[in-house]
This record gives sequence, C-alpha cells and structure tokens, in this order.
Amino acid sequence: MIVDCDKAIAPLHWPLRTVLGIARMLAASDELSELSREYVRHLQDAGRLLLDRHGDVLDLVRLRAGRLAMFREPVVLRPLLEEVVAHASTRCAGAPPCVHCPGSLTVYTDRIRLKQVLEALTETIAAAGPAGPIVFEAAAGPSAHEVSIRIAGPASYGSDGPLGSWMHGPDMSQWPAAARQRDLRACIGRELLARLGCALRIGSDERHGEHLCLVVPRADAEDAARSSRDAPSAGATRAMAVGPRVRRLLCIDADDSNLWLIKEALDPDRRLHLMLSPSARLGLEIAAATPPHAVLLDLDSTAIDALATRRDLRSLAHGPTVPIIVLTSDTSPRNIERIRAEGFFRYVEKPISAPELRRTVDAALSAGDILT
Repeated sequence: MIVDCDKAIAPLHWPLRTVLGIARMLAASDELSELSREYVRHLQDAGRLLLDRHGDVLDLVRLRAGRLAMFREPVVLRPLLEEVVAHASTRCAGAPPCVHCPGSLTVYTDRIRLKQVLEALTETIAAAGPAGPIVFEAAAGPSAHEVSIRIAGPASYGSDGPLGSWMHGPDMSQWPAAARQRDLRACIGRELLARLGCALRIGSDERHGEHLCLVVPRADAEDAARSSRDAPSAGATRAMAVGPRVRRLLCIDADDSNLWLIKEALDPDRRLHLMLSPSARLGLEIAAATPPHAVLLDLDSTAIDALATRRDLRSLAHGPTVPIIVLTSDTSPRNIERIRAEGFFRYVEKPISAPELRRTVDAALSAGDILT
C-alpha cells in the first residue's frame, strides 16, 4: 500500500514546475509569431496534462491512506446524472448521452465521489467511438436497500476493451506515476466504489444488450423525502452544469505557490473568474466590492486567521450562503471534525491535487447556486 505522498509525486514535481513556468514566461512575450504562440499553447497543454497526472497520483495515494475527503449523505440521483450527462456531452462525438431516472430516487453516498466515478466511466465508454449514445437508466433494486444504475454505450466490455481497466486492470500497487492515465483513473474509480459500498459488474439482457450495472446504497425513506425537497430541478441542474454565467471564485492564500497552482488548475475554465488574494484583508475588500459565488481559504497559514476571515465573510451582504472551501495539510479526524463544525463546505488537502480542486470547486459553485 502506498502512503508516502512525497515519494509518489517526486518524479513529477520538478518537470511540472519547469514546463508550466517556461510556458507562462514565453506566453508573456509580445514578440512571438503566431506559429510560436501555437507552440507555447502546446507546451501549456502538456504542462496541464502533467498537472492532472500529478493530481491523480496524489488522489490514489490519499485514497489508499484513507485521507481522501469523503462525506456520505442522501443524494437525489437524477440531478447528479444530469450533471454527468452535461459533462459528457462536451466529450462525446456521437449522439448526446441521455438519462432515465425517477425524480425522487435517492442514494446514500458521497456526491462528489459518485460523480467522479460516473464521469470517468462515461469518458472511458466515449473513448470507444461514436457508434451510439451513452444511456443511464436508474431504478430501485435489486434489493430494497439498493439502487441500480445501468450504463449502456458503444463500448467493448471484455478485458481487451476500453473498460478492461475498470473490470480487470492493474492494481497500481508499485508505481502509479508510471501508469497510463486511463488505468490510473480506473484504479481510483474501482477503489472509490469499494469505499462507497458500491458494486460494478457487466450485465446482459434482451432489452439493454451488454451493459454496465452500478449498484449504489439507497437512502432511507425519511432522508430521501428531505433531500427531494431540497434538490434543484432538472432545468436548474443543466443550467448550473453548462450555463454561460461566469462564476466568481475568491482565493485567499498567503502562499504564492498555492495561488500559482490554483491559477494553473482553474484558469482554463472559462466559466470561472478567479480573484486571487495573498491576505485576508484584501480578500475581504474584494468580497465586499465583488461578491464571490464561492471561496477558497487557507486554513493553515499563520498570516491568515481562517476562522475570523470566515466570520467576516459571513457578515457581508451576500456572505451567509457562500460556500467556503478550506485548504489544509492537516487531515486528522480532529481537524476534519472542526472543519465541519465551523460550517465550511469541504476541504482540499495540500499539496493540492488539481483534479480534486476542480471537483470540489464545481460542487461548491453548484451548491451556491441552489442556495441562492
């Protein structure tokens, strides 16, 4: 079992910094030809792919060490599937994916983690080619305490097909940094499903043909009724996932290297307007002048009193409902309990994983839209 983060990411750290640093320096030049700028864009893309690989390795290490953030709760399934479909629609060359799911069907899971797994599965199926649409069909069963999600698409389900990594792939127990990205994310997905109490298998019947079947724990009736009342409509979910409105994200962190990584991880998302602040005072001034839709806040810095900053943010006109994500290197049970008790939305562990940061920010912005 891999538990040493430094050892796992060391081969990626300096190449990552070097490639992205050189790309940013070159992009700032006013003397580049259009062809040279195209080369710089390729260099930036390569650096961001390396940034994602760095994050995937961190996620796998933390998952196996029991440190990847995971909070189970009742989750209305249809809005989550709608978000997965909206995400997949931008990546599928063929017909867009579709969802068949009762509006009140509720599962007991970690929303971010289940969405992470479903998006990775969908991308793997879509990589098989544009032969047909991907279809999600959810229903109660096979037992009273479970929900079954059938996922059918133009994929080969054998060990040599694109889904082979999910069903029969390598365990990455020795050196995940050297693995293919597809295999690495499939390994993360398999282990996440086990932690969530889910089961993934290949099914076949006359109606659906060969398909994947994902079984997820079902929420009890009381929790399901409460979650259904609080869930957004399908139209609102689609608007949150693909709508044109730009969301403002305020980042308060005294560590320049964290601000640099946040900018590199989130800059490509044109739906986001980043507002970066190295101090709490400046961050509060920015928040008062331009209310953010979500906030990233460093919990560990001695230069920033995170709890006082949270109280000051909450006192602003738009502050009471703004989700606040904390960045921390302390993932002890005591600190996590304190984070939840203080009303923070979620935490992201440092050193920061770019994919995990994007997932958490996306969930916070969606939650903020529902609350407002």
